[in-house]
Amino acid sequence: MKQILNYHIPKEVAYVIGVIFIVLILCSIIFWLLSLKKKTTLLDELIVRLNSWWKMFFGVVIVVVFPPIFGTILIAYVSFVSLREMFSIGRIRASDRTALFVAYFAIPIQYFLAYNYYYEQFLYFIPMVMFMTLAIILVLTGQTTRIGRSMSIIPTMLMLTVYMLSHLVLLYHIKTPEFSAGGGGLIIFVLMITAFNDVFQFTWGKLLGKHKILPSVSPN
Repeated sequence: MKQILNYHIPKEVAYVIGVIFIVLILCSIIFWLLSLKKKTTLLDELIVRLNSWWKMFFGVVIVVVFPPIFGTILIAYVSFVSLREMFSIGRIRASDRTALFVAYFAIPIQYFLAYNYYYEQFLYFIPMVMFMTLAIILVLTGQTTRIGRSMSIIPTMLMLTVYMLSHLVLLYHIKTPEFSAGGGGLIIFVLMITAFNDVFQFTWGKLLGKHKILPSVSPN
């Protein structure tokens, strides 16, 4: 509670949040005016993306402006949704349900370790403890058909959606006198370069690109 009450927002982070908010407002106004004049497929797609960015903006505000506990919970929730989505398309066996439950249970543990900066435990919990635990559970089910696939895909999904994403929480603990923006500034930097990557990919694919490189992966 004391940490929450004494939390201060670095001015650099506040400035960046303000700039992003102004840009989104301007884009919303421009797209609205364009939609009054003429609606096109490209404009409709831009509006859909803009609505997504508004949702992401409020998520960014929670992550970088609110005290770290709120950002940790939000990022953990994103890991949960991502892991659930991966499992839904992974053609998991019915006998793997116990392993899936244990994989979900790893989310609060991993983020607890990250939030409290138990760094060594954070590093090996999923790559070592969970990998071995999941393998043992899968063997104990007694169902050996396609067990190698399950042993590969479940830990891999856990690494992609939980282990990698949970590293964002570690940025809260970085305190360098020369970098006054703090952990929140580093997190917003990561999110912004990801956002710019998405914007530039869309711009290139829709406006400049002529030849599709990986149409089965990214149609645009």
